[in-house]
Amino acid sequence: ALVRTVLKSGYSKTRRSFVQVLGGTRLDAAALTFSLTGFIDSREPRMTSTIATIQRWLTRGPLVYRYIAEQETGREEGAFLPCSFWLVEALAAAGRIEEAQDLLVRLAPHANDLGLFPEEIRHQDGAFLGNFPLALTHVAHLGALLRLAGKD
Repeated sequence: ALVRTVLKSGYSKTRRSFVQVLGGTRLDAAALTFSLTGFIDSREPRMTSTIATIQRWLTRGPLVYRYIAEQETGREEGAFLPCSFWLVEALAAAGRIEEAQDLLVRLAPHANDLGLFPEEIRHQDGAFLGNFPLALTHVAHLGALLRLAGKD
């Protein structure tokens, strides 16, 4: 029942994407994980259009914002690095291997000299924001690496 509900009301035909809340239109890059968890096939049209919409509206260079804040939170929002790695993995799962590999290469310089990643990055200058290091970022990075290595 939950799957049917999300597939029916969690996808906005207007935005051509899965969205943050049922019946809503606000984009959320966490939807990239839908195909990674087996919720929906990676090549299903709703998933491929979600990837394209997120690339168009939430991506700045290789970095992906989880969502665009609708109001000031008093805290500077950066691109949410786990989403960037989820995009790598979603692209690979959808058969877009070269694009996924290219994105992974473009994300690599955003680690520090020890190979550690932060929670968020300011896309304009690469400044680390949020928690550092963030385990979720590293788990997403490993997921992307394993998917590209065919060990998903």
